[in-house]
Amino acid sequence: MELRPIEKWMEQNLGVTRLPLKGGSQVTYYHDALTMVGSGLGHFSVHIIHGKARDHRHIRRRDFRHFLHKRLMEIIAILEDQGR
Repeated sequence: MELRPIEKWMEQNLGVTRLPLKGGSQVTYYHDALTMVGSGLGHFSVHIIHGKARDHRHIRRRDFRHFLHKRLMEIIAILEDQGR
């Protein structure tokens, strides 16, 4: 799965911020709502797969289901509870 459209949706609809970290094969995101659950730090990450061109970042469907989807659903539930 290409990561860019997912990132765009997360930023526009949920207010998720991508943290500026140096390269590597992991992307880290932050949302205030996640400070209420889990470790309380508010950040979550996903492993990326670099294609031949560095600007085409992809993630495995398994990683989306196990990492991103879980956190996105937590953010949506918290925002609904807060009435946003």
